[in-house]
Amino acid sequence: MKVVLDTSALFGLEQVPPDWDAYVTEGVLAELEKYNDRRSENLLHTIKVSQATSASLSKVREAAKGTGDASRLSRTDTEVLALALELKAAVAT
Repeated sequence: MKVVLDTSALFGLEQVPPDWDAYVTEGVLAELEKYNDRRSENLLHTIKVSQATSASLSKVREAAKGTGDASRLSRTDTEVLALALELKAAVAT
């Protein structure tokens, strides 16, 4: 199962379930670094780092405007949602 992990999901994971094809964005890794969290070092061998295309980012921003959520989504939130949209993946938070 394809899953895009946000920072909160990584805070709660000890290991990635073996049936997950797990992804994170550079923004998620930057947030972990900001909090001096070393969890990603232990999990990186089981997680792929990827970025969404500008087209997917635009779709997410437009959808967020339509629902009134644009001001509540961080840049990293937008990246995670856009990557999940592209990959047709679930989001773990």
